Amino acid sequence: MMSSADVGYRDTILVTAADSVLQSRPDDLRAMLRAMSEASRIAREEPARAAAVKEIAKIPEELTLKIFEDITLRVRDFSEANFESYDRIARFLVDQKVLEQPIAYRPMLQNGFFKAS
Repeated sequence: MMSSADVGYRDTILVTAADSVLQSRPDDLRAMLRAMSEASRIAREEPARAAAVKEIAKIPEELTLKIFEDITLRVRDFSEANFESYDRIARFLVDQKVLEQPIAYRPMLQNGFFKAS
């Protein structure tokens, strides 16, 4: 048995929104992503400052700093490498008979919605 990292998959958190929200409030969604991007920048460049939000996050500073050693927080759009990785995962699931055929996931994604500064 291998972990996801052994097959080239890294932890990724996807931000999701209903199509109706994407259509009616794109500026609000982009503002939210800019705020998340800035928070990620602070976590990378000023980890002690980011860890100091313990009153809100309820996570001890020392644990937050340890987590920052193991992860890199970044907000960005999908890359071609992401799609290649997702395609490999889809093929693996079909090969393992978990799925009969790959799921057509690309039409569900909004590639190009957010460009990090």
